[in-house]
Amino acid sequence: MLNKKIQIIFLLLSILIKHLTVGLKPSSLCFLKQQECKGIYDKQQNYQTECNLIKCHGIFQFECILDTCSQSITECNEYNQINFYINILNDKLIETNNATTKNSKLFQKYLKETMKLNEFNSYIPDCLNKTYTFESKDFCLNNAVSKCPANQSFICGKYCSLNSIACDYQEMKSNESIVKSISNCFERENNFNENNTIISFHVGFFIFSLILLLFICFIFFIFF
Repeated sequence: MLNKKIQIIFLLLSILIKHLTVGLKPSSLCFLKQQECKGIYDKQQNYQTECNLIKCHGIFQFECILDTCSQSITECNEYNQINFYINILNDKLIETNNATTKNSKLFQKYLKETMKLNEFNSYIPDCLNKTYTFESKDFCLNNAVSKCPANQSFICGKYCSLNSIACDYQEMKSNESIVKSISNCFERENNFNENNTIISFHVGFFIFSLILLLFICFIFFIFF
């Protein structure tokens, strides 16, 4: 009885997959390939890079499984259903693993659907690389040859940049006005420290003056 129910479920899923693949086209999807790397420092303050695939963007803005993007949430759901169905077949094969598995109808079904999916996947294009738009705040000039700031953590030659995609921006190498718009990495930090020192000086002077005034008042009341 249980096997009969499973067969019915597989049949319904098979019909559903066939219905979905009629409308779903490889050109409606794309595979993510471009990575975005950022700089990090470990506990010993050694510099390392951490890379991850970029997010879905542009006309392929919807995230599906397996690092796949689509033009609509419906197409994502359809593609996910196909993969889900094949995973069910695979799980069932593992569950019923025996010497005759390769000759079973279940295995043949799994093999057929997997081959169809692999062929479908072979026509899915790679997603276009994310286009970078220059912003001066994404870079700073590391004259001090020190750690890059948190907001520009990726080492990019003599610069620190937001990430590897910003670092690959080609006009950085030829456009003088762009280069001139980039400030030193620790210029802002130094300004903050100077301001902080001035504030600390004023606070310290106020406290010192208050203590001195109290001391003078104490002496005055004792001796006069």
